[in-house]
Amino acid sequence: MLRWLLNHFDSAVLILLTAGVTIGIALGAEAWQRTRMKDRERRSNEMLSMTVEFVGIAYAILIGFVIVSLWETQGAASDTVSNEAAALSDIVTLTRGTDAADAVRIKTAVAEYSSEVAHHEFKLLRTGKASAKADADADAVFSAIVAADSSTPLHQTLQDKQIDSYKEFTALRTRRLQIANDKLAGELWLLVLVSSVALILLVAAFEGEGRWDVFASVVIAGTVGLVLFAMVALSYPFSGQVSVSPEPFIALAQSIG
Repeated sequence: MLRWLLNHFDSAVLILLTAGVTIGIALGAEAWQRTRMKDRERRSNEMLSMTVEFVGIAYAILIGFVIVSLWETQGAASDTVSNEAAALSDIVTLTRGTDAADAVRIKTAVAEYSSEVAHHEFKLLRTGKASAKADADADAVFSAIVAADSSTPLHQTLQDKQIDSYKEFTALRTRRLQIANDKLAGELWLLVLVSSVALILLVAAFEGEGRWDVFASVVIAGTVGLVLFAMVALSYPFSGQVSVSPEPFIALAQSIG
């Protein structure tokens, strides 16, 4: 559901959606509170204030933990993409000591893989899928490496180093595909949503008069909505507008071309 929203709606729409829902809950609670106040005497807000303070602190700790966790996943995805492209770049660099024909075959295979990933597989990653052609192109890189001339000690050494870089590359590719499907546990999402609604309702429960009481509830509810949007935007590293860029692969393909 979240991945579908990220792939079909702009960030501005998602902000309006999340903030609109939370503000709507706050205004509804305020209206109900004011209706209830007409039928009885005003009571003290002291105990309610202590409850809101406790829930607010717990909510801040929970949200801080979740946002940091999601941001670290986003950073790990970006680092994995950069390192994967760097491993392929190392393979290309090592072709400077090989025969011209072997170098061309390896560079061509790397360029085709990089282009496929940048222009097609990253689109598939939005839905958590991988490109079959990218898998085939990755195998073609290895085939080009092992088919290169290794008759001299220099060529043998270069080939060994290319194979090591290829192993690193495949490990990073596997990691990238895994991260594309990493998601926050459903239990954590439920906890965040319940605590968000509880905080909004507790703030709206304060018995006050005038526009400031409603304005304070709207501001807090809107802030909660923005926090929820940040969680949604960071839920999947390769989906939505706040996603990891394929720029390292584009740059690699262009440098070879």
